[in-house]
Amino acid sequence: MIQLGNSFPKSYRVLLKKDFSYLRDQSRKDFESPLIIYSKASRLNLPHARLGMSISSKQGNSVRRNRIKRLLREEFRKNPLRQEIPLDILLVGAHKIADEAQLVQSFKKALSRLHLRK
Repeated sequence: MIQLGNSFPKSYRVLLKKDFSYLRDQSRKDFESPLIIYSKASRLNLPHARLGMSISSKQGNSVRRNRIKRLLREEFRKNPLRQEIPLDILLVGAHKIADEAQLVQSFKKALSRLHLRK
């Protein structure tokens, strides 16, 4: 397994348009306010989770949206469950995110739920 130091390698990211389309099409959809979480078995059959994000412009300007993505990415990077979940995960921030601490807690709860479901 790859050990992540302070980096977030491309193998842990959903980057391609076809991967985002794959995730939105017939995947499991969960709601963990303020996030919508799409999850599906990895298209590439990877043994670890990959993360993709789509943050709506309703969240604010680019600085605000990038901060939200940074917080979620860092939480994913630090979470040991990412090694055990063989899913592609798409986070959609469509609802107004007022509290960043609540956002991080919601994401942690969603990851642990995905881990239990595997």
